[in-house]
Order: sequence, then structure tokens, then C-alpha cells
Amino acid sequence: MDRNTKFLLVVSIALMIVTLAFTIYVANKEVIINTDTEDKVKLDVSDSINETKDDLASTVTEHKSAEEEINNLLEENKTDDTGVAYRVTLIGDWNKLKNPDWHVDGSHFAPFVVWSYYNTIADPVYQEFTEASEGMEIMAETGAITKLKEELENEIDKGTVFDYASGDLIFTPDTTNTILHLDENNSIASVVSMLAPSPDWFIAVRTNLHKNNNWIEDVTIDALNFDAGTDSGKKFKSFNKDTDPKEKIIPLEDASEIPIASFRFERIK
Repeated sequence: MDRNTKFLLVVSIALMIVTLAFTIYVANKEVIINTDTEDKVKLDVSDSINETKDDLASTVTEHKSAEEEINNLLEENKTDDTGVAYRVTLIGDWNKLKNPDWHVDGSHFAPFVVWSYYNTIADPVYQEFTEASEGMEIMAETGAITKLKEELENEIDKGTVFDYASGDLIFTPDTTNTILHLDENNSIASVVSMLAPSPDWFIAVRTNLHKNNNWIEDVTIDALNFDAGTDSGKKFKSFNKDTDPKEKIIPLEDASEIPIASFRFERIK
């Protein structure tokens, strides 16, 4: 065998080895790629399943929260099959045009408070011709109602008051309203609001909304004006002058003969 033939033989063998090695390399690469793809698909599917589980868990949690919220609202509502609810609206008509002889600049009503209580007892929070409680005194002198609400909470604990609610401060003429709950055993509603600015004057209404075995559907009642008996000021903007000892709650003398406000009770349930 001459030198040229030997050279060609060596080259041919070398090419065969290179070709075989390349073929093996490509085959292994495809296996690796397929394995990686399968693993990636598995990971994607797993991630998708986990995301779905998370979404389902979130939905269940949201549903549970919504259900709990509804149950809480129903519990706070206090109205069972025999209970009712009324929209109570303060209609403030106090103005210079309507009450030219009894008016003051900046006239307004502080946030009103309304409550329902047991039919067979006197109002547990205030009565005319009795001394004002601390809550009533603060309400009548400053318009603040926090202490009055605390007194109402105490009466709820005793079982004498059924429910209470409050409206917003309004400059007249204007209106504000809230929702009050009652039942057949607690059908009397009382409502008060400071007449401001004033020494210790307030407006009030008291009414039984269940008469002759029927609920009154809609009624509007003129508010009466009262002196809380805790400040001796005689004019709207008199300086504070505590009445000591306290006097009793009485109808306000020298007030306008024309009502300055009214309260509307509309049954909504």
C-alpha cells in the first residue's frame, strides 16, 4: 500500500469517528432538551395548580368574610320578624325669614340623638320637670353627645332602652337623618338636639309609633323647645353661667311661636 492510499484511509477513518461523535452528541442534546421541556411543563402545571388553589382559598376566604359581615349586620340590626325600622329625619326650618323675631346668625342644630325604649316606663334618659342628667346637660350646653350615648348604652344593658342612633350637625335650613329600630315592646321614640348657639336650649320630640296594634307608617311632628336648667344665660350668645343648683328641664319661655324644626318618622321595615 503506497503512501497516498494510507493517507486517504486515515482521513476516512478520522471522518467516520468525527461523524459518529457528532451524531452521539446531537442525540444526547435532544434528550437533555426534551427532559428540560418536560420538567418545565411539570413546573408550569404545578405552578398553575398552586395558583388555582390560592385563588380558590382566596375566594372561600372572601365569601366567608362577606357572610360574617352580613351576619354581623343582621345581629346589629336588632330587628327580628316582629321588629321594625324607621328613618328619622330632622327637618331644620329655623331661619330669619320664617322666624324674624327669634333667630341668631350661625343658627344650627347639633347632631341629634334618638332612642327607642320600653313602652310601660317613663323615658329612662330624660323627663320634663326633672333635673337633666350629665349627658343631657353636656348635649344641651355644648352639642357633644358622647356622654349621652354612654348613658343610653347603660340603659340598653338594663333592658330599658332598645336602640339609639344619631344624625349630623346641620346649619339651617337643612335636613339630616338616621335609622332607628323598635319592636312592639319598645315602640316609643325620643329625640333631642341642641339649639345652637344657645346657653342650654334644645329641641325634642317624643312619640309612640305603635298605636291600636298598628305601626304608624309616616308622621312628622313639630319639635318643642326646652331649657335644660343648667345654664342661666338669657340670650343666644350669653356667656356661660352655670345654674347652681340645677333647675329642672322646662319648656323654653319667649321662644318663637313658629316651630323651628320638626322630626319625620318614616317606616322602612
